[in-house]
Amino acid sequence: MTLEKVVNVPPLLDFNNFELKVEEMPSTVGWVSGNVPPPQTNPIVHTDMPVNFTIQRDQSIKIILDWNQSGWLATPGAPPPAICDLFKYRIEVLFEKMGPGTDKSYPVDPAVVVDFVNDAPCCKDVVVPANFLDEGLYKMLVMFKLRTVNPSTSNYNDWLGAFKEVGFVNVIKQTFPFP
Repeated sequence: MTLEKVVNVPPLLDFNNFELKVEEMPSTVGWVSGNVPPPQTNPIVHTDMPVNFTIQRDQSIKIILDWNQSGWLATPGAPPPAICDLFKYRIEVLFEKMGPGTDKSYPVDPAVVVDFVNDAPCCKDVVVPANFLDEGLYKMLVMFKLRTVNPSTSNYNDWLGAFKEVGFVNVIKQTFPFP
């Protein structure tokens, strides 16, 4: 699975080999998607995108993002360390609630900020906590940004590097034990 690249500035920097996995963590109270009876001890892993699944409010979701970069900034020893210190990666997960009268977005806060590395593949997990979303249907998006930092003012700019509409998540209330 690949993300849609927005920023692509070779030979300076190019993001590539994006991989995204979504893990449904076990429910703490009972029945989960796929009719798995409790206790579910292992996460359910989704690798084919888009993915549509149902979770209970008490389940957390883990998004695992792997990527590489190429170009001058990604060449070990090419850019001075002071230049690499000006960059960070920012990973945002956003949920857009579907339905009539709904125009709300729910960003997972805080966003994950990762130090820029120029000599290795990168991997980062973002956890959406249990009970973060109310019942309803949501479109899940992952945004991958390159953040540039001004060292004299600590101000920053985020550049959208890539994004992916992951799929739909149906959030239901806990359903076990049955009434």
